[in-house]
Amino acid sequence: MAKVFRDIDIVWEGERYTLTPSNRLLRRIESEVSLTKLFNDAQNGELSVPNLSYVVCEFLKAAGVKGIDEDAIYGDLMADMANNNGALIMQMVEVIATAMSPPDADPKKPAAAPAKPKAGSKKAAN
Repeated sequence: MAKVFRDIDIVWEGERYTLTPSNRLLRRIESEVSLTKLFNDAQNGELSVPNLSYVVCEFLKAAGVKGIDEDAIYGDLMADMANNNGALIMQMVEVIATAMSPPDADPKKPAAAPAKPKAGSKKAAN
């Protein structure tokens, strides 16, 4: 059976943490924040920093970080927006996109369109 989720790295406060997302983790997060909406809003320049803070906190907890605080993450992300043009914020959005994507998919690319049947094939004749 193919691996459903790939390991992802999340760097926070200079430390690298690795976690393997799970459906259970994504469902828990989805009960509070729509990951698809969060990702789409980020692409449209309408990102909710409070929602991103929650998701980052849940990812860090899943990676085994103890004593992580959602409010502190919010403060760090707001400071990043003010002082670093949101570079950390965009990095976190990319981590979320990677976590949501199957192992063989590039989270930045849309799914490929189905191949068109070749002329003369049975499907092309229908």
